[in-house]
Amino acid sequence: VIGRVPGRSPTLSPDGTQLLYASGSWTEMSLFLSPISGENPKQINDGKSIAWNTAWSPNGKQFAFTGRTGPKSELAVFVANADGTQVRRVSDVPFEEGAAQWPVWSNDGRWLAIQVGSRVKKNSAHIWLVEVATGKSRKLAAHEEAYLDETPSWFPDGKRLAFQSDRTGRMEVWIMNVNGTNPRQLTR
Repeated sequence: VIGRVPGRSPTLSPDGTQLLYASGSWTEMSLFLSPISGENPKQINDGKSIAWNTAWSPNGKQFAFTGRTGPKSELAVFVANADGTQVRRVSDVPFEEGAAQWPVWSNDGRWLAIQVGSRVKKNSAHIWLVEVATGKSRKLAAHEEAYLDETPSWFPDGKRLAFQSDRTGRMEVWIMNVNGTNPRQLTR
């Protein structure tokens, strides 16, 4: 038994010694950090808002997650130290661009690829890159059309990203260079 609370969305640290998991309702979720033995789980956030999409950095020294600063604030991406300390917001996306979520680390740990869903244009989302150290963000493969670019994933070489998009009218797998150029469809 790892804990005495209902747990879900477990994420194991790269070295296999820690488990990050969530507990609570969809809108009031607590993040817990526990040694793999399950002893002494530590609550990371206040549990008064959302907290999901957890991802460990490749070196296991930090983790990222989607959260909010309050129940009515905008979705954002946060990073914390592996022990749950120094939680800080790293996504700096203008309000009109939308809500940031779904963090995925680059293999070198310098960048997070995230998805940002538009608040202005229905059924529209972009992939963004966030520099973890500075929080500087940039939108990739910008488009005016109402389609969804979502769920980014890094190639091992760090030079390309895979993502899902409905650019063709249905959700398919796409890839693009890490600077947002040359988006192309892989599945049909």
